[in-house]
Amino acid sequence: MIEVGIEDTRMGLELLGPYVAHCHVGNRLPEPAGQGPDGNTTWRWRGASLAEGVADIPQLIDDLKTFGYQGALSLELFIPENFEPGNDDEIVKTEGAFLRKLIDRN
Repeated sequence: MIEVGIEDTRMGLELLGPYVAHCHVGNRLPEPAGQGPDGNTTWRWRGASLAEGVADIPQLIDDLKTFGYQGALSLELFIPENFEPGNDDEIVKTEGAFLRKLIDRN
């Protein structure tokens, strides 16, 4: 929902409703990747932490709560640049703690 249309999560939940059985949570940031043959800027998406990317993760969690979502959440991480590749335990610990904090807040 981030890269293709940057869709509103509440709208997505309104449309999908009871069909949502599993939710992957991750974040990304667009960055310039150069120039295309026509001179326009080309873009690429890089991995970002849940707190720094384009997606409003606190709003996503609030929306899931509003809709009574009881399914699983999975971290979908594309190695944020501030983490070293291969250090999955650190990423899961840090990003998981951020997600848990949002889930547990009122």
